[in-house]
Amino acid sequence: MALEQELMLLGTAREMHCAAALCRLMDWREASLSAQALAPLALEGKVLLAFSGKDELLPAPLLASWALNHVPGPPQVHLFPSLGHADILSHGPTQDKLVMEIIEMAYGTLQPRGPSESSSL
Repeated sequence: MALEQELMLLGTAREMHCAAALCRLMDWREASLSAQALAPLALEGKVLLAFSGKDELLPAPLLASWALNHVPGPPQVHLFPSLGHADILSHGPTQDKLVMEIIEMAYGTLQPRGPSESSSL
């Protein structure tokens, strides 16, 4: 099989995997939030939005700007200009950066507390 055909099949397999994950594993009612729904969390510093600058499905720079101007708080907004739609799934350094920020947001520190520190068992 020619390299071009193999690459086309790989792309198709990737898209099918993404589609299956989004259709079966995503609760869209929880994922679709309005500015009003985000506001209480953003005021507590608990909202982080990450956008891919080269997203083919939505105008990420416009959405990032909208979030900064319409969600009270404002939320933490990241725009990764070199990433395309869903590229974050295969871009380890960006994932690491966001995970560290989420840990800091959740625990107030980069060191998550263990069970003995966070619970009274």
